[in-house]
Amino acid sequence: WHECPCCPPMLLKLYGALPSYIYAYDEEGLYINLFIESTAQAKIRNHNLRVLQKTNYPWEGKVKIILHQKIAEEFLLNIRIPGWATGKAMEGDLYSFINKEVAPFKLKINGKSASAPVLNGYVKLERKWCDGDIVEFEVPMPVKKIISHPGVLENKGKLALQRGPLIYCFESIDNPNGIDNFYLTEDSEPSTRYEKNLLNGVVTIRGRVIQKSSVPPSMDKVEFAAIPYFTRNNRGQGQMHVWQSTGEIPEFIPSDTIFYNTIEVGVGGGMQGMDLRYTLDGSAVNSRSPLYIKPVKLVETTQLKVQYFDGLSARGPIVCKEYKKMDPRQQENPEHFISGIKVSLYKLKW
Repeated sequence: WHECPCCPPMLLKLYGALPSYIYAYDEEGLYINLFIESTAQAKIRNHNLRVLQKTNYPWEGKVKIILHQKIAEEFLLNIRIPGWATGKAMEGDLYSFINKEVAPFKLKINGKSASAPVLNGYVKLERKWCDGDIVEFEVPMPVKKIISHPGVLENKGKLALQRGPLIYCFESIDNPNGIDNFYLTEDSEPSTRYEKNLLNGVVTIRGRVIQKSSVPPSMDKVEFAAIPYFTRNNRGQGQMHVWQSTGEIPEFIPSDTIFYNTIEVGVGGGMQGMDLRYTLDGSAVNSRSPLYIKPVKLVETTQLKVQYFDGLSARGPIVCKEYKKMDPRQQENPEHFISGIKVSLYKLKW
C-alpha cells in the first residue's frame, strides 16, 4: 500500500460514471456515445426502452445495436462517429494524420443497407422503432500514421501509429533487432492481426521497414511489431518508443521562424507565488505566470530578463541572460538552444 491511495477510488468513480459516458437520452431520443458491449434502460416519450450493444471494439469497428420495447415508438437514435474516423487525430493542429482520407461508415437496419444524415458528429436515425430492431454500424480501422506540429521539435522526423482509438508503441521485447535500429517511413505499409495469446488478446501492427545499418538502406529490411500503448510494460524491463524515426534529418530552423513553446521558465520553491515580470528583447511580456510559454520571433541574440516586483518597485533582475542563435547540432549545452530556452529561477538575497 502507499501513502496516497488516490487511484483505486478514482477507478471506482469511473466505473460508477461509465454508464452516463456510454449512453445519454432525452425526450427526443437515445444517444450512443461509446462502443462498449453493454445493456441499458431508458425512458423515451414515456415508454421504456432496453438497448443492447454487441461489439468487439476497439479491435473491430463493428457494432450491433438491438432495441427492445413493448410498444412501437418513433424517436431519434443518435450514434456518435469517433473523431479518429473523421480524418482528425485530434482537434487543432498539434497532431495530424498523414493520410486524411476518410473511409465511409457502413449502416444497416434489420439487415438492409441504410443511409442517414450526420449532424454534430452523430449519425441521426429517426423512424418508428419496433421491438427487436437491429442497427449495425461499422467504421473502418486502417492504420494511421501521425505527425506532430512543426513546433514540437522533439518529434521532427518522427511518426507514430494509431489504429481506431488506440495509439501504438514499440517495445524491445517484440523487436529483437532493437527499436532504435529501424526507420518507420511514410510509405511503410503495415498490416494488422489479432493475437489472442498476447497480452490477453490484442491487435498488433506488423510490417517490414528499413534497417538503419543497411547499405544501401533500401536493400535491407527488418520486421517490426507494435502493440497498443495501454498494454506496455507488462513483460519485463525494456525500451519503448511511441514516436519512431523516419530517417529524415531535421533541418536547422532559420532565425525568422516563429517557434511554439519556445521559452519555459520554471520557478524554484522559494519563488512560488511571487510577482514576476518578464522582458524579452527589451519588450515587456504580458505574463505574470511562473510558467511562461509563448510564440516568439527569434533574432541573432535573444535576451530574457526576469524581475521580482515588490509593490511598484522592481527588485532584481533575478535572471538576465542572452542566447545566441546557433545550429542545435553545434550547440554544446542543449538547455541553451535558442529554439527551446529553459531557465530555472531561485529566490535570491537582495
